[in-house]
Amino acid sequence: MIVFFASSLILVNQMLSNTKSIVKNETEKLSILLNDDFEYLDKFDVLSDSRITLISSSGEVLYDNTLDIKELDNHSNRPEVINALKDGVGQSTRTSDTKKTQLYYYALKLNNGNVIRLSQATSTIWGIITPQIGLIVVSTTTILLISLFIA
Repeated sequence: MIVFFASSLILVNQMLSNTKSIVKNETEKLSILLNDDFEYLDKFDVLSDSRITLISSSGEVLYDNTLDIKELDNHSNRPEVINALKDGVGQSTRTSDTKKTQLYYYALKLNNGNVIRLSQATSTIWGIITPQIGLIVVSTTTILLISLFIA
């Protein structure tokens, strides 16, 4: 069982690392396109599984590929947006105020001062282990019974 939990932890960390890498690479590619022309947002949307959000320097959401921007709050208080506006790049893993799930965010400041931010859901260790609890209990019980029988 210890091996299972250790393996799950390694798997979760690898999945998170992979998600961060994908989101970062997509954001960087999209920022290059957007520094030239904003028409690529709708075209890029079909190529990505990420949530794409374009945010003005004042925090107003100018574009979102998954939600109606009229219903979104000002994003100037989001940590990744604050850092992107200040340092040119920002990232965070947190529970989305809008989607109520844990997301990894990566944001870049564009030449015009706006921020492009992409995000994807991240898996937690319990999100992976919970569906497997039944299998863990059955496996552990079987191993214990076999061990008792052999002893």
